[in-house]
Amino acid sequence: MVFVNRALDGSELVDKRSGRLSLFLVVFQLLVLMPATGSVIDVKTDGSIQEALDLAMPGDVVQVPSGLYHQTIAVTKAVVLRGVDDGGGRPVIDAGGRASGIVLRGAGCTVEGLAVINSGSSELDAGIKVAAANVTLRQVWITQNRRGIMVQSAEGCKVLGCRITGNENGIFLYQARASEISDCVISRNSDGVTIWESEEGTLSRNRVNENQRYGIYLVSSTKNYLVGNVAENNSAGLYLVNSPGNAVLDNRFGNNTDRGVYLQKSGQNVFKLNQISGSSRNFDYYMDQETGAGREYQYLNNDIDSSNLVESRPILHLVQASDQNMDASPISGPIFCIRCQNLTIQNLRVEDDLRGVFLYQSRGCLLQNNTLRNNSLFGIEAYESSGNLFRQNNISRSPVGVYLESSAKNAVAANNVFDGGIGIALVASSNNSIFLNNLVYNKNASAYDDGPNQWDDGERGNFYDDFECMDPDRDGYCDAGRFIPGGRSEDRFPLTFPVRFN
Repeated sequence: MVFVNRALDGSELVDKRSGRLSLFLVVFQLLVLMPATGSVIDVKTDGSIQEALDLAMPGDVVQVPSGLYHQTIAVTKAVVLRGVDDGGGRPVIDAGGRASGIVLRGAGCTVEGLAVINSGSSELDAGIKVAAANVTLRQVWITQNRRGIMVQSAEGCKVLGCRITGNENGIFLYQARASEISDCVISRNSDGVTIWESEEGTLSRNRVNENQRYGIYLVSSTKNYLVGNVAENNSAGLYLVNSPGNAVLDNRFGNNTDRGVYLQKSGQNVFKLNQISGSSRNFDYYMDQETGAGREYQYLNNDIDSSNLVESRPILHLVQASDQNMDASPISGPIFCIRCQNLTIQNLRVEDDLRGVFLYQSRGCLLQNNTLRNNSLFGIEAYESSGNLFRQNNISRSPVGVYLESSAKNAVAANNVFDGGIGIALVASSNNSIFLNNLVYNKNASAYDDGPNQWDDGERGNFYDDFECMDPDRDGYCDAGRFIPGGRSEDRFPLTFPVRFN
């Protein structure tokens, strides 16, 4: 700033001395306010990285040349620890199986360009252990550690462009907040990425492949954002346990040997634009068949729209829907009806998943003329549902074709249920009507019922290929009824020939 004096006649005169003083002050302020550039400290190949870090001041860069360093390191200041490949490859920190390779306790520090191997075997040991806020790990290679990268009770950690392979846990976030894991390769670990009691993190554009158990595993975590990741050839692609309120967007889960996406006691999540394929159980909820655990509404209330594809077919996941007709597409992914009423689901084909159609606390729905094939648990499952009609469906190659539990006043009529384990099974259910069904080529049993249900309509029952009966008058009805295994229900009018449907 230049000082200006006014003359008596009103004209303005510049005070040159004041001008020079002001210029000096401006320059001084700029020098003070500009961030200082830190010093660069070069570590010799046979030198101690820890000694260099101890000498460094915040803002300094400690450079480590190519070589193998049998050291463990603690970073306690806001410095940059940088590996430099001078022609001998990426510098390698070998912890010798004793402890964590690098422990980061300095808020705002950065580690880049290094490889870290051979941490200790304690569950608290890691290749890199983060215990400070706003730490950045960039282009780091982590292998052969108990945990590759462990972030514990820290906020704002960034893991960018890293390669994490061959560890027990690839990346483990524990009670972390606002972490970012982006553009990493996380493969051939026991577990890929574990997010435990953590929130508001971002997992984006990572390749999480060939991990023995879980690709991406969330436990008791919320408000996390998973976008654009590829999780393939793991046992499970994505597994959520007790984890509500996360967003899972535009990811690909392919060829995972057990499950693609699996939700256990996790509700109020948003799923959009995901592709799931190549697993025997592509998309499903955990529901304990003995205790009923996992079936509570709060765990099933997720926002999953038809932009999510299973084997290139849209998932139909309907929550509190009513008075709709679902027959626009001849091929569908799994169908979930959660507290729905008066829906018509017809002319669809659902195959190669865990459940074909699942009704939860739904009533007045019609399932008609659908083909449900090769689903690895149930063709149709109804739980706490009433007043529904399942008619003229072809259900095959499932352990149980039609399964009703804690359900009443439903009608299962004129279906073909074949080539499975058990044709139709009812558990803790009553006052349902089952008639005119063809139950054939089911390996374990045509039917099972532990409750009081009606297996005929008063005149006609079902055809069972495992029931031999006499029909001397050739009227198409067995002369004796058939008791249904499991309880006291009886089909009073079993049929001697399969039913032909129009």
